[in-house]
This record gives sequence, structure tokens and C-alpha cells, in this order.
Amino acid sequence: MATASLVFIALFLGAATASVAQTHGATDITLSGFSVVPAQAAKGDSVTGSVSVQNNGRTPASVVVTFLDGGAPVADNSANPADVHGGATVTVQLVFNTVADAPHCYSAQATGSAPVGYCESGGRILGGTNLPLGGQALAASIGVVSVAIAAVLLLAVLRRRQTK
Repeated sequence: MATASLVFIALFLGAATASVAQTHGATDITLSGFSVVPAQAAKGDSVTGSVSVQNNGRTPASVVVTFLDGGAPVADNSANPADVHGGATVTVQLVFNTVADAPHCYSAQATGSAPVGYCESGGRILGGTNLPLGGQALAASIGVVSVAIAAVLLLAVLRRRQTK
């Protein structure tokens, strides 16, 4: 039983480590300066989203950015990806209709890059705190590691009880 538990914990830790690596993996593309105007738009209203796309590498990149409202994709530039030269930054601006009721939680993401976003004041998530999504991902990662540590300690206690 202890061996099976150790295998389970090893698999759990491996999965947690893999998910953390995917969330925070090294990338040459960084998103920043995300905004959506006007604020507190009603569901179905037209708004304009804007995000800076920085290529930290040396090779040019063609970047598709997706904007989300309440977790639902609402617009992307897949028909005309942003061409970003190495070391350069471009701004991607898209007009879209909101799909969630105000206050909104908006975000933007690009393949291989950490998402950026915020929740408007009065939002249900974190009470409208403007915590960047990168911070939320970090908090989730810490939670996963904490659960893994608790599981290992529990296994150690159970194993000790079996040897007595």
C-alpha cells in the first residue's frame, strides 16, 4: 500500500510540475499594457481591447492574440497575426462585443505566453481586485505545491504508523 501511495504522489507531483512549467514556461513573447475601453460596458456593447506584444527573442514572430470576456473568447487577430521583429514591441488592438454582464473580467492570451488581464471593480472574482492573471497563476501553483507537500507528509505519518 505504501508503494502504491508513493507512486500516486510521484505521479501527482509530476503532473503538478508539468502544469506549472506550462503556465510559467520560458517564452520569447510577453504580453503587457492590457486595457479595454469603455469600462463597465453592458453585455453586447462594443469595446476596444488593446495589448502590447513584445518579442524578447531575436527571430521575428507571427503572433495571434485572443481577447476573452469572462473566460469566453470574443476576438482574435488570426486573420491578420501581428508580425513582431526580434526585440520589438507592437500593439494589437481589436474591437469586440462583450458577452458577459458588467463588471467584466477581461484577459488576453497568445500561444506560449502568460495571459494578462484584470477584473473590473465590483467583479465577482477577487471582489474586483486588479490582480494580474500571472499573479493568479502563481497563487494556483503555490496551492498545488502545498497540496503535494501535505500529501507527502500524510504518507510519511501513515508509513510510520504501519511500522509500529
